[in-house]
Amino acid sequence: MAGNYPQYNLRSEPTWAQFIYEANIGVKLFEKQNIWLESGIMPSHIGFESAISANCWNLTRSLLAENSPYYEAGVKVRFTSQNQKLNLSALYLNGWQQITKSIDLHRPSFGTQITFIVTIKLIFNYSTFLGSDYPDRFNAFRQFHNFYIQFEPTEKFGIIAGYDIGRDKFNDDRYGIWYSPVIIIKQRINKKTKIAIRGEYYSDPKQIIISTGTTHGFQTFGFSSNLDFSINDKIKIRIEGKIFHSKDRIFVNKNDNYSLTTNMTIKL
Repeated sequence: MAGNYPQYNLRSEPTWAQFIYEANIGVKLFEKQNIWLESGIMPSHIGFESAISANCWNLTRSLLAENSPYYEAGVKVRFTSQNQKLNLSALYLNGWQQITKSIDLHRPSFGTQITFIVTIKLIFNYSTFLGSDYPDRFNAFRQFHNFYIQFEPTEKFGIIAGYDIGRDKFNDDRYGIWYSPVIIIKQRINKKTKIAIRGEYYSDPKQIIISTGTTHGFQTFGFSSNLDFSINDKIKIRIEGKIFHSKDRIFVNKNDNYSLTTNMTIKL
């Protein structure tokens, strides 16, 4: 891969790693059981959004997704039930969105994921991260939980409700909490046109994940709406309007921020 995504999201990685979107290998451990051992650079087990815009309901990513891992590196053991409805994973990771080990972070991190597909219309997911994003000398321990429900009762309508909550140190000896709820509603107008709206909130008053340097930290509401038009199976045009409102004046000395984003996706 290349472009703005690796430039900003992988800037802490060595140059060779910034060009890798995904690179892993898997081995099926048992002939009669669907248990796999996988190792390498993998998509994150956290959340329902990915870095690939065309695969997401909204054009831009949510605050929740932008501030949790998009990718991870390590070893994963994955089990899938015979009826394909239950997926369980346990992970041994290099860290919080980290490919190479930091020279001052030697402690391992761990993750879990439970995905239950009730029907093709209803999915429950619960993922965790347990480890650290700080050097060992801080003796910090991050606990993070991600939960979401995806419900699509018809081919035209769908809804996703998600919630993240985490706990970590914000100074040498004190812990704080951040959290973020989000809800997305999708509606297909016709075969070529879809709309989606998103409401979200992100609260990080102790500035553990998002540093603002302000009194109340990052406490922000967001609302966005996008229109998707598919020219054909390969080409899609999207436009999205978005509003943020923050408790503090963090947007160029303002509480509010407005944006309009357009995009054309071409699948080869």
